[in-house]
Amino acid sequence: MDDTVAAKVIVHAPTRAEAIDKLSAALAATRLHGIETNLAYVSAILAGDMFRQGEMTTKYLSTFPFQPATVDVLEPGTQT
Repeated sequence: MDDTVAAKVIVHAPTRAEAIDKLSAALAATRLHGIETNLAYVSAILAGDMFRQGEMTTKYLSTFPFQPATVDVLEPGTQT
């Protein structure tokens, strides 16, 4: 069995806006090296108005405009 969850972050705050701000700050301070993560993706979702207003649906995620800053390695070599 392969578990792809490296960590889970949970925050508590008096309001949704404060909780989102705390979670955003925690993710911004997170550093993971050697593996690809979804930190930028989740941070972008948290920053969006749809999420902040509580109007996010899972259907919206399929159209969420996110371009990861990654490189696909098609063939390994001395430069990869």
